[in-house]
Amino acid sequence: MKLGKVILERSRDPSIYGKVVSELHLRPPVVIKPNWGTINNFTEAAVLDGVLSAIGGEAVVTESYGGRGRRTPSTARG
Repeated sequence: MKLGKVILERSRDPSIYGKVVSELHLRPPVVIKPNWGTINNFTEAAVLDGVLSAIGGEAVVTESYGGRGRRTPSTARG
């Protein structure tokens, strides 16, 4: 469903992400930042595959971590 410039979809089918990305008409190179926050909150491999396939060109997948993974010397234990 399109609401102006917003694309709204609800599905349990991971291929829907690729369909939505293809509607954005992105031009490579595209930077993708998957969600890798916690064990229950992450981007599944099938979703990432669909998104990368929909881009059809060069993509950079960047890695980052949530606050749980950040430590400073004053808060690190061990």
